[in-house]
Amino acid sequence: MSNETHLYISWTSSASRRVRTAVIFKQIPHNLIPISLENNTHKSAAYLEKNPSGYVPTLYHNGQYLSQSPAILEYLEEAYPNPPLLPKDPFARARVRELMNVVVCDIHPIQNKCVLEKVSELRKTSGRDVEFAQWAIRKGFTALETMLEGTMGKYSYGDEFSMADICIASQFYNAERYLVNVADFPNICTIMEAINSMPCIQQTHPSRQPVV
Repeated sequence: MSNETHLYISWTSSASRRVRTAVIFKQIPHNLIPISLENNTHKSAAYLEKNPSGYVPTLYHNGQYLSQSPAILEYLEEAYPNPPLLPKDPFARARVRELMNVVVCDIHPIQNKCVLEKVSELRKTSGRDVEFAQWAIRKGFTALETMLEGTMGKYSYGDEFSMADICIASQFYNAERYLVNVADFPNICTIMEAINSMPCIQQTHPSRQPVV
């Protein structure tokens, strides 16, 4: 069985960034394979064989392909438990998942690029897709801001870096990209100061990813 690790990503994809951040944090040797969403590489027959959904990221590990960033994050946590991205206490683990799911379940699915393109197409009005993205992000960030009041320390849950921080960092970039006034969310901004000091976050910033 192959022990190679390949990570198929797009530099514009926040889901790709989540997984690459985890891979770097856990110091897992890997090969990056850039996928162009602009050139529709993700819709090619060759890529769809690896990931039938046609999204990024896709992880190739031990001879098998795995898609969907939450599933990949959970798999990496089980396969490479140290350093951890989840607390040991069951309730604390659930809290971290609760925070991350505000991003991966509530915000990202309705703010994703393919959704925004469809919104713009249906409305036939240029620029309205940005307004839709801002609405989705602000709605999720408003909930997250309140939740963090009961969980945050240095990071989103206490003083240990976790999956929740990975997800928040990727979404925070999208918030700035779509011109959301992030100053309206001081708790999120506070933990982002700590998150941004992490080498794995710095190395996975979209501006530092391969572009095809």
